[in-house]
Parts: sequence; C-alpha cells; structure tokens
Amino acid sequence: MLQQLCRHAGRLTPLLTPRLLVDDRELILIWTDACGLPPGQRAFVVDLHMSAVAGLCAWRAGRHLPWCYSFNRTAPRDLAQHAVHQGPDLYFGSQVDAIRLPRA
Repeated sequence: MLQQLCRHAGRLTPLLTPRLLVDDRELILIWTDACGLPPGQRAFVVDLHMSAVAGLCAWRAGRHLPWCYSFNRTAPRDLAQHAVHQGPDLYFGSQVDAIRLPRA
C-alpha cells in the first residue's frame, strides 16, 4: 500500500511527495515538499499527511501500529495535540519529516 502511495503521489498527495525506504529493521516514509508550500502551512500539511497514512495503516491492519514521527522543525510549546493524533513517539529537530515503523 505504501509503495502505491509513492507511485501515485501526484494524484494522492499533490502537496507532499512521499518516499519509501525499507531496510532490515524498519520502514521509513519521508515527506518532501512538492509544490513550495508556505512555511506557515507546511507543518499543518505534514502533520495531516502523516496522520492520514498512520490512520489508513491502522484501519488496514485492524490495530494501531507503533509509528515513530520525526519532524524537521522545533517542538511546539504544547505537545498535547500531537500526542493525541500521532502518539508518544515524537522527535523534533530532525533532518527530514518522516514516519518510521519497525518491520517486526
């Protein structure tokens, strides 16, 4: 499913381009800007896309999966909203916007 998302990114996620990396330990879905989003809207769009993919995967798997979220920005003052929608594994100040899932 994630490969299909990346293959058809122009139609499914026109504002951000997902790139899937897979190794022995984890899946990594990296999000890059596809259209020059204004800086004030980029964080919202990244959060939206990450939450949508994690929600879709949870629905297809029949349970919540242990996604880890990395953000290319500083942490907000209040992490409550992120924790509600994305869970406790949040990392700010990363080089890229990405979600990671252990292969196990």
